[in-house]
Amino acid sequence: MATLIRRHPGGTGGERAAATASIPIADDCHRDILDRILQISEVLRNVRDFSFSENLPRILQMIGGIFRVQRCALFLYSAQGGFINLSCEYAAPSMPTIASQGSSLPSEDLQMLGREMEDQGYFRIDDLSSLGPSNSAELEFYRRNRISSLIAVPTGVQGPGAGFLLLATASPRTWSPFEIKGIRLLGPMLSAELSREHSAELRAETMGNLEALMENLDDVLFILDPAGRILHANRAAVQCSGYSLSELRLRLFSDLLPPFLRARALKWLGQGSDAPASFYPLIDSSGQETPLEARLSRTRWSGQQVLLLLGRDITARMQALDGLKKHQSRSMAIINALPDTVLRLDDEGHFLEKWNLPEGRQDASSPIIRRLISAITPNISKTLRDGRMKILETRIPLEGDTLAWECRIIPFEGREVLVLARDISDAKMIEQMKSEFIDRISHDLRTPLTTAQLMVDLLKEGDEENADEYWTILSEELQRQNDLIGDLLTVSRLEKGRVDLNCVRMKAGPLIDSVVDRISAKVSEKKLRLNSAIHLKDGWIAGDRKALQRVLINLLDNALKFSNEGGEIGLEAREEEDQLLVRISDTGIGIDAEDLPRIYDRFYRSASAVKLGAPGCGVGLYLVKAIVEAHHGKISVESTPGQGAAFTIRIPLLQAQAPA
Repeated sequence: MATLIRRHPGGTGGERAAATASIPIADDCHRDILDRILQISEVLRNVRDFSFSENLPRILQMIGGIFRVQRCALFLYSAQGGFINLSCEYAAPSMPTIASQGSSLPSEDLQMLGREMEDQGYFRIDDLSSLGPSNSAELEFYRRNRISSLIAVPTGVQGPGAGFLLLATASPRTWSPFEIKGIRLLGPMLSAELSREHSAELRAETMGNLEALMENLDDVLFILDPAGRILHANRAAVQCSGYSLSELRLRLFSDLLPPFLRARALKWLGQGSDAPASFYPLIDSSGQETPLEARLSRTRWSGQQVLLLLGRDITARMQALDGLKKHQSRSMAIINALPDTVLRLDDEGHFLEKWNLPEGRQDASSPIIRRLISAITPNISKTLRDGRMKILETRIPLEGDTLAWECRIIPFEGREVLVLARDISDAKMIEQMKSEFIDRISHDLRTPLTTAQLMVDLLKEGDEENADEYWTILSEELQRQNDLIGDLLTVSRLEKGRVDLNCVRMKAGPLIDSVVDRISAKVSEKKLRLNSAIHLKDGWIAGDRKALQRVLINLLDNALKFSNEGGEIGLEAREEEDQLLVRISDTGIGIDAEDLPRIYDRFYRSASAVKLGAPGCGVGLYLVKAIVEAHHGKISVESTPGQGAAFTIRIPLLQAQAPA
């Protein structure tokens, strides 16, 4: 039966009018039938504002009266298929009701009806006794319901109005063509009203579900007219605004926003559903702001065009974003405070992000970064596979120098690694210098001890003739060792941030003279010339006498150490404005340009000093600079390799005369 209905469309209102106009009116009886059909049509129009289903029994009774039948029933197909359900029936008092015998009929019970309706668009039996024995199932159904004559017409092809209208009499009857045409008009009319009522019920149900959904939304929902006035608001909107629904109605939505945003909001509302999502702070009745992410859409509501404004409270999101920004800010502060260059690479060594690139090499494609990544890339796969940090040291040749870098490769999100790279060239150099220093200091400590031990052994032998010489040598070697140990202790105190000075007010002249007296013998012994030019008035300084003597003697000793026989040592002292200026120069081997920036580093020895084999442990100039700066002075150097070097010291003067 379902196939049958799909193949024979039901009539529309236009078809009904056309069919009515095409029925020939042969006599007054026919005219009466036509009038009654039009009357039913009028009734159908009138009941649209009411329940069609409630008025259906009366309509079926009217149809039965028009066509003088004892039974008029409407059958509709089940949505599950396979059954035809009795929707409503009218039966004369003398007729049994179909409903009392079961309201659902298997479609196979009505096979003849189905075949006839498929062929002709209706099914008709004038006399039940004309049916043969092969139709026993149908005959039983008809006899059980005291049907001797019937006509059935389809009411629709699909949907809630799909089924057929059955008219039946208790005695045989011949159905005229006029009656058949009229009955065929009624089937589609009933189907149309059933569909219309179902649609109305569906709309009402949909609207009810929609309103329930709106009310239970966690998001804020406002229904606005085209001018932006609030027509309705859901529970969340009422709670968010702090106003009652009656207070919100006919208020402009823009009134709930800060004044400086109202014009922008009205323009946004004017764009309707084409407007992009926007952010607005909603101000509640107490003046508190709730940040909303709002979207617009156009629709119809209660028969008018409206705007649906759906807003989501993004307070938690903004707090999370604020927390994320603070976290990122803290993370960046930590990263920027690191002494390391930080790189993020993928599993193939491709560059993704960078932080703290080496100073002067901010371009990620700089040679140093390229070579770092080239050294790191072969180790990325193993690091990702093991899931553990890998530490790698690599050397990078750059600009005539070789840099040492330590790289920590750390597995990161997915197939990425984080690399912490640190330039350890200075640390490596200091480590090497310390190692060399230990070797040198061991030698420098052992040499005077060996000499002193030899002098002690010679004195024990009782050589009275050379005893004075032995005692002199023994004293000098012990003093040399004592000075070396004193230098080391001073270096230790300087590294701890302590410089112990016993500063007193003193004249600069006697200090210079005492140093000249101590150094003169050594100058003569090495066959050098001392050219002194001391032009001091009566200048006073505040300083530690022993510490300043050590500064001058260290500089003069260096001049002696690196000068060849026959050379000249210069010592100049003068008052220049408010400073004491002391310049010590020599005509020795000089200092190479690449060594000049590092000569004051502790444990550092220039390549020329190492090559010459000059004694020393690399702390002399370090101490000189520290002592000068502790006296608020400055030291500078000038040198030409092969022609000597000149150190200049400047120390502030106090005043020209001693206090009275």
